[in-house]
Amino acid sequence: MILKKCQQATEVIVLAVVISFYSCVNKKNNSSEYQREKAKPINEKSFCSSFFPKEGDLVFCEGWMENNSEKAVVISQKRTFNTKDELFIEVYEKMNTIEPYLSIHEVLRDCPVDFSINFIKDSFSITDLDEDGIKEISFIYELACQGGIGPIKMKSILIEGENKNVISGYRFDDVSIRMNQKPNYPKSKIDNGFKNSDSKIFIDFSVKKWKDHHGTQLINFE
Repeated sequence: MILKKCQQATEVIVLAVVISFYSCVNKKNNSSEYQREKAKPINEKSFCSSFFPKEGDLVFCEGWMENNSEKAVVISQKRTFNTKDELFIEVYEKMNTIEPYLSIHEVLRDCPVDFSINFIKDSFSITDLDEDGIKEISFIYELACQGGIGPIKMKSILIEGENKNVISGYRFDDVSIRMNQKPNYPKSKIDNGFKNSDSKIFIDFSVKKWKDHHGTQLINFE
């Protein structure tokens, strides 16, 4: 009787060891599969993943499809110590990555105090507001030359195809924004490029984005 009980106990222990072993193996396999899945490159074949800017360091790159062609906007920055800051904005089509079909070169120099050009990443958007199949890309950047509190130069760009539409002017300083104050800073302006826009919706969209990023009061056109 005692021998039989010992045999039963031994069988239970062996069974528990086997179950535990297979459980560990399965967990290990699942973990390996999970790790392999996590390790897969994101957008492995996308335009931006293998793109290097001609000038400076890459700040931002975003691609999109338009009329069965892949396009991308590439933004890079080059800082020359204590001399100047440069922002390069280039729009490419994948079939021709040698030269951009539209480019913007912004330079901030000769500033005796703190200075920098700041691309505002959360301002970037890709839209088709007029539903014509040609995407609009829009974004904002600052040109800060400041030794204290005051307005900061700012530009809002909306690009459709090879057309560039600009709002230029000033942003309220951070202290005024936090205190919800509106100092009497210089007004900003909607540049003449918007006059040639096919749709008023471009202006409305850009003005809203300007206000959302604390731009100062706007004047219609130069």
